[in-house]
Amino acid sequence: MLGELLQMIAEGEVSMYPSIAHRLNISEGLLEEMLDHLKHDGYISQTNNECSGKGCAVSCKTCSVSTIKAAGSKIRTWVLTDKGIKTVNTHINYGKQIS
Repeated sequence: MLGELLQMIAEGEVSMYPSIAHRLNISEGLLEEMLDHLKHDGYISQTNNECSGKGCAVSCKTCSVSTIKAAGSKIRTWVLTDKGIKTVNTHINYGKQIS
């Protein structure tokens, strides 16, 4: 499940916690714990509500993050660290589980 979450981050998916939790079939609390775990272990880093430019496949005009920001909502966005990128490339793409 951590691998699937890393893959979602790698693909630049931007979603609200309820959508991500629903897709992974977990609670928002567990999602938060998983993100904290990945951050603690150095796979992801939080961007502090600023676009990172890493892996973005859409323009700012169509980005759901910019829409959320414009509405004044506080959000957290995540990007893969070098360790996370290496993990996705070597483990997930070869069907191995991330522990």
